[in-house]
Amino acid sequence: MNTHNLPPASGYSDQPQGEVCPPVQTGGAASSASGIYYIQFAPSPKIYIGQSTDLPKRKRAHLCMLRTNTHHNPHLQAAFNLYGESSFRFGVLDPVNASDMDANERYWIWHFQSADRRHGYNLDYGGQAEKRRSLETRKKIAALQTGRPLSDRHRASIARAKTGTMLSQEHRERIGRAHKGKKRSRDAVARMSAAQSRRQAIARTQKGKAE
Repeated sequence: MNTHNLPPASGYSDQPQGEVCPPVQTGGAASSASGIYYIQFAPSPKIYIGQSTDLPKRKRAHLCMLRTNTHHNPHLQAAFNLYGESSFRFGVLDPVNASDMDANERYWIWHFQSADRRHGYNLDYGGQAEKRRSLETRKKIAALQTGRPLSDRHRASIARAKTGTMLSQEHRERIGRAHKGKKRSRDAVARMSAAQSRRQAIARTQKGKAE
């Protein structure tokens, strides 16, 4: 990966410093500039590649999250915390239209290998449309599964995954409220008792190992 030939970048100094998250100025040709951008923290060669239909607004949004230590990208936040705001650089790689941004973002992430922790800060390989489709697919699967009875094999897998899991006090209280007033069958009571016995046995075994 060679980042020495990156387009010129602007630093943090052109951003208003009186406020942590200054208001975004709207209107004008500059505010609607779209394309693929990069973020870098000098002197590190690592970069982050992103896309936006409003590059100035996106730059301000990144700075706002970084300044307040709330950025959704932990690697980018860690770099900001390490190198400081004065090292922040924001540049435009490819001024493209919205219809071309997904393909171009994926290309530049591949080109600079910025999804590789050794070379960059990206969490994935880009493309907003792919992310939206993935979310929609998950929602459709969840909708199809709603109300569908689980097979014995599926139930066994869930039980194995939860074995030894400790519930928080808040979680236990929510479960208690949900079941308050419900009458359980003898079989249900027996299963709950057996499950409780297994959990206690597991807890005793883990405690014995710890000691």
